[in-house]
Amino acid sequence: MTINLLIEILEQGLIFAILGFGVYITFKVLDIADMTTDGSFVLGGTIFGALIAYYNVHPIMAILVAMIGGAIAGLCTGFLHIKLKISGLLSGIITMTALYSVNLRVLKSPNLPLFRERTLFTIVQDGLSKIGVNTPYNKLFLLILLTIGLKILYDWFLQTKLGLLLRTVGDNPQLLAQLGANINTLKFIGLMIANALVGLAGALMVQHQRNVDVNAGAGMLVIGLTTIIIGLTIFRKRDGYRLKATTMIIVGAIIYRALQAFTLLLGLPSGDFKLISMIFVVIALAISNEPWKGRWPTKKKNRVRKEEKWHVTDQISQEGV
Repeated sequence: MTINLLIEILEQGLIFAILGFGVYITFKVLDIADMTTDGSFVLGGTIFGALIAYYNVHPIMAILVAMIGGAIAGLCTGFLHIKLKISGLLSGIITMTALYSVNLRVLKSPNLPLFRERTLFTIVQDGLSKIGVNTPYNKLFLLILLTIGLKILYDWFLQTKLGLLLRTVGDNPQLLAQLGANINTLKFIGLMIANALVGLAGALMVQHQRNVDVNAGAGMLVIGLTTIIIGLTIFRKRDGYRLKATTMIIVGAIIYRALQAFTLLLGLPSGDFKLISMIFVVIALAISNEPWKGRWPTKKKNRVRKEEKWHVTDQISQEGV
């Protein structure tokens, strides 16, 4: 494995980690499988690409607008699910399907190259060059700083009053009702924050690849879920988890991207990776759920069963007498 491939794994793994942050809110906090992710990921990328290519907007401002676009996508899903009483899964599918047309409208074409456009990465590279620092790792350093900053902010938010209420939505909605909190408002907030993070991941990915494609969002929800499941499975122990969820998601995302690279190194077609990754997900879920637990009797269980058998036999013999 060359150093360039390793750097590529880390860079894309960190972007997938930000995607995982958003999916974690809907999947683990709100207990919703939000298919909006596939559409809002591309929406973030198309908004960013269109703003810098057509309107010469500063990349930082374009990223913020991309996050707002993702939040609006989450708001639409929340409206369908909460106000119109459509199931969470179907609401996400409807929004995702509608976003395909929106993305085409925004981008004005199925794809858009960004090789000549300024991005956040090129701005950092130019700034380092002015002070005499030339390094091929500017993307990696920037993504590390951004991911760590988001992790710290994310962890802080989940410990605030709003974050604690949000975490209670999926775990104990009855408690929220007793506290007088508005569950629907919390769901709206959660969906908007989640898809804003997904939109941010989409904007970063198009800057990394220097290209926008309206079909690039297929399977983003699965990627986000995979990073979460891998991370939580690796660091799980009997009495909980060793690390914070955000740290586990970052590690899971890097491992996921490494598995993808390893598949390509083996010479397998890129189309086989989804099958291979799902096999890893099934294995991770099986380890997490422990379906074998209780199926094989231990010595203690065998002893208890024998004692119960002897007790029943004694009762039958006494009644017979």
